[in-house]
Amino acid sequence: MANEFISHLETVEASNQSTLKKMETIIRLHIRMMLDQYEYVYISDHEWRHLPEPYLSNFLNQRRSYRKRLADIIEQGIQKGEMKNIEPYVAVLTILSAVSGIDSWQRSRKSISAEVLESNMVAFLIEGLKK
Repeated sequence: MANEFISHLETVEASNQSTLKKMETIIRLHIRMMLDQYEYVYISDHEWRHLPEPYLSNFLNQRRSYRKRLADIIEQGIQKGEMKNIEPYVAVLTILSAVSGIDSWQRSRKSISAEVLESNMVAFLIEGLKK
């Protein structure tokens, strides 16, 4: 799964999209993974702590690098005047935390459809970044 996120991130980073569109693309990937591959994501998000070395250190380094790359995209958006002047790392943590909140939706199966959930989350998170 980590390879899928990294591969997707590399494609997005290399694209000519605006930084807002890049972040939207990444957010949608995270949401789709939570919706379509929930069990896999849940295990990955919660069980990494039990990895033996050197796998634990490798996982933590990959996670740190991934978050830094997302923060770099946000920093570029700020520099280009596309995004608010916010702390990029805080924005990354907020986005990833919001997406992980889909865990509650998965368990409750409320009447909100996956499509509505995705479109509302993307709109809210992107509007929070947009200048």
